Amino acid sequence: MTTSRKATLLQLVFLIYGVAAAGPFGLEGMVSESGPGMTILLLLVMPFLWGIPIALATAELATMLPVEGGYYRWARLAFGDFWAFQCGWWAWSANMVNGAVYAVLFTDYAQAWDPELKLLAPLSVPLHGVLSAIPGIGPAMFPDPHAVAHWLICLVLTWALTGLNLRGIRTVGDSSIVMNVLLLAPFGIITVLGFAGWRFNPVLPFVATGQTPVSGFVAGLLVAIWLYSGYEMLSTNAEEIENPQRNFPRALGVAVPMVALSYAVPTLAALAALGSWQDWAPQHFADVGRALGGAWGGWLGGWVILGGLLSNAVLLNVNMLSISRLPLAMAQDRFAPAAFAKVSPTTGAPVVSLIAGGVIYSILTLRGFTDLINIYAFLQAANYLMIYLSLVKLRRRMPDALRPFRIPGGGWGLALVVVPPFAVALMALYGEAETVLWGLAAIAVGPVAYLLALVMRRRPAGPAGGRAPGGDGPPGPGSRARVE
Repeated sequence: MTTSRKATLLQLVFLIYGVAAAGPFGLEGMVSESGPGMTILLLLVMPFLWGIPIALATAELATMLPVEGGYYRWARLAFGDFWAFQCGWWAWSANMVNGAVYAVLFTDYAQAWDPELKLLAPLSVPLHGVLSAIPGIGPAMFPDPHAVAHWLICLVLTWALTGLNLRGIRTVGDSSIVMNVLLLAPFGIITVLGFAGWRFNPVLPFVATGQTPVSGFVAGLLVAIWLYSGYEMLSTNAEEIENPQRNFPRALGVAVPMVALSYAVPTLAALAALGSWQDWAPQHFADVGRALGGAWGGWLGGWVILGGLLSNAVLLNVNMLSISRLPLAMAQDRFAPAAFAKVSPTTGAPVVSLIAGGVIYSILTLRGFTDLINIYAFLQAANYLMIYLSLVKLRRRMPDALRPFRIPGGGWGLALVVVPPFAVALMALYGEAETVLWGLAAIAVGPVAYLLALVMRRRPAGPAGGRAPGGDGPPGPGSRARVE
């Protein structure tokens, strides 16, 4: 890919911020479930327990091995084909689910203007008649025209962003900058107005009624993991970024504190000015804007709702950008159909992978938000485990490899990065039996998929099947196949 089509440092900062946060949307329910004090504690502590460790691991591995496929390639170099495939499977499954969450939340925010989605009634009512007639599936998935309208909005967003991604990483990067600036602006106003009108202690009560400190912490932990995940995502696009050895650590150094501050500061300001922590629920920041805005409250609340739409759009947009490169990299190693390795000669986008992803997102949006995020958290924890193990293994296996960024502190520094996320992952699974069952089911499919991939891999290697010298390593830069 030519330099003119690669993402710049500024674009990379906003792409990482866009896939890791895109504003403080989605955390509102933590306040009433865990308590205001516990929520602020989680927002301030989780960067050190979850976000910063994966950012540091990503910075070291991405500068050591800046190739398309990111963490999948790192696992392959460290542990070979089987575990690399599992890593790719976990990450792909988790983030396909994650992308569907964003489409669902986008539609939920759209209902703030049209709660019954009556605007789509001319289309959703007759379509409901058709879909509900499907035996066994229709009545359960589409019980009323509103459910059909909700899904239609998810479909429009999914395929609009698929089209945007087909235009390449520079287009996605530019759109991410614009959307992130627009969605963050009302939170700057909320922060100023909230602190100016400080009347309540924003961290009392520390835990919600009926919660203990431990149960309150665990209650918000799955959402907190979701909020502080994603810093490794753009590693899959390494060959599409200008000077990744230099720009990855710099972009992560800006994006990580940017995420934490954009979560904690507006939340603290809103609680300080308004109290009413029991009323916090999804989309509550719109109510905060209306309450703080005075005569302009309707305008500020509407801007927050628009920000919610933009937030979920940019999250899905960058998620598509990142996750579509996994099938590309796996196809280069002949673990996926060769068509997934082909990219557009004009935009560099993996066309087949993006379109296939759009189809899967469209199906997954039929599930509810809670179901999706719990499955995501489990699979993401498994994927992070593999990234940390790859970090440790490659430190031992290739101690002299060039690492433009290296986690400081030797063995102790490495332990401080690896151990806390392991403890958090174990706590997140505590008491979540259903999450564990769904997650284990998704993980169990990985070895089966690997066996099928081995059968498919017996086909003759095409131009996408090249490898770097050494046999087991990933292809070097420039190995991406082109659409003829």
